[in-house]
Amino acid sequence: MVGGSFSRFFLLAVALGGACAYVVPHRPALSSRRASATMVLPSDDELFAALRARMEQGDSKNGMPPPKGPDEVGADAMGPSDVVEHCMRSLLAQANDGCSTDGCRAMLSFAIKVSDKVEDFVGQLQPGFFSDPQAFTDYIAAQPRYNTLTRIDEYKTMGSPDFSDMSRKAVQKLLVRKAGSNWEDLMINMQVVETGAESEGGAKMKRWLITSIYKQNGPPDAAA
Repeated sequence: MVGGSFSRFFLLAVALGGACAYVVPHRPALSSRRASATMVLPSDDELFAALRARMEQGDSKNGMPPPKGPDEVGADAMGPSDVVEHCMRSLLAQANDGCSTDGCRAMLSFAIKVSDKVEDFVGQLQPGFFSDPQAFTDYIAAQPRYNTLTRIDEYKTMGSPDFSDMSRKAVQKLLVRKAGSNWEDLMINMQVVETGAESEGGAKMKRWLITSIYKQNGPPDAAA
């Protein structure tokens, strides 16, 4: 494999995370005293099929949404509805996976960090209290009020976010449920905050972040 064909395979292999390249041991002749390894690259069809599968997974309603870069999470790019959709899609993908913590990791990446306690003064859960997605996952899985979020089968938003404090705060109401259970109310509270970074024009950059969440303590296995 030479020239443009090799370059094309190399670029595609990098785009796929390098997972498509593998090493196959070469069996030497009996007289040889050394073993060698040969790099074998997949065919065009294999590369494009793997790339297409990854793209389709990212576009799937139940698949993990693509990760966001620093220039994609600012308040001018992601409003409250976008933050909620990204986090809920991630939680849904985590529940479908069965062993991942990616959904909770995504929510923590959009949460205001706190260090005092897990619930605020009105009893709402503060995701930003957790620095580790596994600890967050374990906590909500053990809470009757919140374990639906680790077993979520379906969700839907109830209209647009409600804004307050001169549009610096927002609350999104949702319905969530486990398979075979009734719908349960969920509220996600958010606030727009300065990140400390500056734009090219010198303006303070802002992000919509989650301050707290609160879910109705519904029956664990009610009929739908």
